[in-house]
Amino acid sequence: MGKTQYRWLLHLLPAFGMFAFGAASCIQEEIPSSECNIEKIILHHPNPETVFYDLSDSIRIVPVSDDDVIFEVKSNADLSLMNIEYVLTEGTSRNNVSDYLSDTIKIQTTSEDGRFNRLYSILFSAQE
Repeated sequence: MGKTQYRWLLHLLPAFGMFAFGAASCIQEEIPSSECNIEKIILHHPNPETVFYDLSDSIRIVPVSDDDVIFEVKSNADLSLMNIEYVLTEGTSRNNVSDYLSDTIKIQTTSEDGRFNRLYSILFSAQE
């Protein structure tokens, strides 16, 4: 009676082994991303009405093909109080290449795998 009682276990062992092998093969490390894009730039200012004609002018969705991002601002805008928020592709890092107080801000992004980088220019166009 002992041998037949555990015979059903012998049938389950191969099924359990296949499940364990399949589950282990699904858990693999992700390959580091080669993308290094800025997806969106948001300019924050304590008094946005003194800088922008419309609040929506403070946000730019950056097309993948663009390296220059232009913000239209009022001619008397004080940009020294501005704070810039970047939305990057996952795994991307960024470095400021130029000072934030310059007319053109240069930002270099680097992909997660470190093989690719891009240089972006953020420009401010003063409208009269």
